[in-house]
Amino acid sequence: MNIIWGLIILAFGVLMTIKAQSMAGIFGQVAWAEANLRGGSAAFFKLLGIVVALVGILIATNLVQGLLIRFLAPLF
Repeated sequence: MNIIWGLIILAFGVLMTIKAQSMAGIFGQVAWAEANLRGGSAAFFKLLGIVVALVGILIATNLVQGLLIRFLAPLF
């Protein structure tokens, strides 16, 4: 089941990356991205799509739990 969810999330991240300009048109401009990123909101949605795709890969390969435990262990 993790593989299916991971692939769905991966596909959504790839779609976000490819259609970043459309995403910016649908969701509107991101003020922080417009002020700080060179490509504006489109660059923000591309970066967000890449992060979502990487999370999808981690979920599909069942590595997300180990990674979260490794990063969050010092907090507990």
